[in-house]
Amino acid sequence: MLGTAILKEGSNQKLDILNSQSGGGPVRYDGVKTNHGDYGILTGRKANKQIQSIRVEVLNDPLKFTVQVPEKDYFIIVNQLPDGKGSKPFADLYLLDKNNEEITP
Repeated sequence: MLGTAILKEGSNQKLDILNSQSGGGPVRYDGVKTNHGDYGILTGRKANKQIQSIRVEVLNDPLKFTVQVPEKDYFIIVNQLPDGKGSKPFADLYLLDKNNEEITP
């Protein structure tokens, strides 16, 4: 089972867990706001070797982007987003094959 955790360094120089998630489908998205900018994070398992890329459409926002999936069994893809978009943690995900045709998991 895949999971992610968002950590923040506290005043005592130790890391605190701000948010954690696990489970779900083969691919998950989370928007994260940091002091270095906003990021979209995709995590997943490439159980189906046909997945070549993922199109991300952030919910309730016109932001859309596509990322290439590495040739590994598991992946974490971090993509910098425009300012203000990291606070939007949900997106519709479309898994695409090498011909840019949608794959259903």
